[in-house]
Amino acid sequence: MTQIAADTDLAELFGIDLDTGADPALTPTVILCAKCHGRGNFIGYTGRVVGRCFACDGTGLRSIEGPKAGAEITVKAIADAFTSATSQGIKRPKLRLDTFVFARAPDTGRNPGSIYVTENQAYLGKVTEGRFYAVPACDAETSGRIVSAASDPHAAAKAYGQRTGQCSCCGRELTNAESIALSIGPICRDKFGWG
Repeated sequence: MTQIAADTDLAELFGIDLDTGADPALTPTVILCAKCHGRGNFIGYTGRVVGRCFACDGTGLRSIEGPKAGAEITVKAIADAFTSATSQGIKRPKLRLDTFVFARAPDTGRNPGSIYVTENQAYLGKVTEGRFYAVPACDAETSGRIVSAASDPHAAAKAYGQRTGQCSCCGRELTNAESIALSIGPICRDKFGWG
């Protein structure tokens, strides 16, 4: 095993810039490759070197991107609706806005206080501390639509209800003329505080 001198600069050793001035939560993190364990070579079952590691292209290092932070997002109206709904006995409140479902993260989970965003049951990201963190599969256009829907949830809920004929809170079919016009049923209107 190669010994590294104590005064060796790690940035020079791994070829990375440690002082970029960028937000560390958004910059890629460099780690040892899990496939070759940092050796850069792929070892076969017999213990022989088969070739260069395909996962890290022989460098022994891989970079993992941090979460993509989107634009600042105001979810106060959504958070207030969720607070009202949980105080009225709804355990897992959701809002259907545009084509997305905004759901409150559980208090006992990994992201208490966050709001999860899905579309067609596919996870797109979360809203935490006023920022939307998108998964890599969520493109810029979709992120923009999410920010727009969260910025004006009443208009997005109304658009959802008019397009689908369903309540934007519980997803049930709307039958009352007033409910259809408001795109939310009377029970959900009271429970979510949108009355």
